[in-house]
Amino acid sequence: MSFKFLYLRRGKNLQDEGDRLAYIEEVLKEIAKLSKAVEKDHYLRQLATEFSLSLDALKQQQQIYLSENKNLQSRGSPAKSLW
Repeated sequence: MSFKFLYLRRGKNLQDEGDRLAYIEEVLKEIAKLSKAVEKDHYLRQLATEFSLSLDALKQQQQIYLSENKNLQSRGSPAKSLW
């Protein structure tokens, strides 16, 4: 997963607010696809620490992505992955 995070950083200026938010969104979507709760928690905490964000806010946003994935899957469309 760390490799995916590095890959998602490519071409982004994380000092720029727009790029930083886009990166965080992409990472959260990838974390939402993980099946193990411990893994999710680990990466969410890592993201929260790196960007000085609230863990609760990240978890809340991740829940939104999980709901979106479930809605897509229930319609018969597989969740899209960057990989």
